[in-house]
Amino acid sequence: MPGDKLALAKEEQSIVELVAPIDGTIMDVNAYVGAAVGTASIITLADLENLQIESYLDESDLDKASVGNEAEVVFDALPDQTFKGKVVTVSPGLATVSNVQAVKVIVILA
Repeated sequence: MPGDKLALAKEEQSIVELVAPIDGTIMDVNAYVGAAVGTASIITLADLENLQIESYLDESDLDKASVGNEAEVVFDALPDQTFKGKVVTVSPGLATVSNVQAVKVIVILA
């Protein structure tokens, strides 16, 4: 009975509800209808109101990496524009990036 299958599908669909931890814009979906998904992330969600930059500074610039410091960001694609921001996170350890020790910082753009 086709009507029963449709009703069952609608009932099952109403049970599945995804709730995001933040308000935002869906940037990417890595799944398709009918696909089996596990525990890996399948949706990329971005908060376009509070843009963040993850950056790596050479360890010699560690003295400039303090939470609360102001930051100026220039993108290669927009070399004539400077964006202002504030450092909100400084990683407590060093990361190796291209065989160089670096400090990871997160900057929120104003």
